[in-house]
Amino acid sequence: MKIVVLVAVFGACAPLVAAGQTASQAAPRRPGPAPATAATSDRTAEAYSQFLQAHMLADAEETNAAIAAYRRAMDLDPGASAIPASLAELYLDQNRPADAQAAAEQALRIAKDDKQAHRVLGQVYAGYASNAQDTRAGRTSQRDNILKSIEHLEQALDSSVKMTEIDIRSL
Repeated sequence: MKIVVLVAVFGACAPLVAAGQTASQAAPRRPGPAPATAATSDRTAEAYSQFLQAHMLADAEETNAAIAAYRRAMDLDPGASAIPASLAELYLDQNRPADAQAAAEQALRIAKDDKQAHRVLGQVYAGYASNAQDTRAGRTSQRDNILKSIEHLEQALDSSVKMTEIDIRSL
């Protein structure tokens, strides 16, 4: 599906490229606000290209190349929360919870309601809770991580039902 969209975009631009024109040359200029600069448009397009490439590389289990493509996409479009959220998910799939946490937190700094980032953080904190040691400090850490996990998973679900009312002292 992603490839079809990419091919369609390139196909729509092909007649203009063949004629040696840009989109702005092909259409008459209309009065109004100035169009976005070509550099911004090119960076966004390249970021999207890198993002799609990262997905394809991840599907092909070329993890290091996928991570590099996600990083390039993040550099090109630092305001897109979907990029670090997808990177966080890849890290989580690779059992790299610290990296997943860092990438998901970066996504939430961009967009505090990014559901994918919240879901990843919920899973990361659940994993931390399950690995806690059976000591007083370990149980305290486990309880804190369970609460964080629930909080992030609730935000990922965007449900009106709040699970934090559960008495976790019984855990």
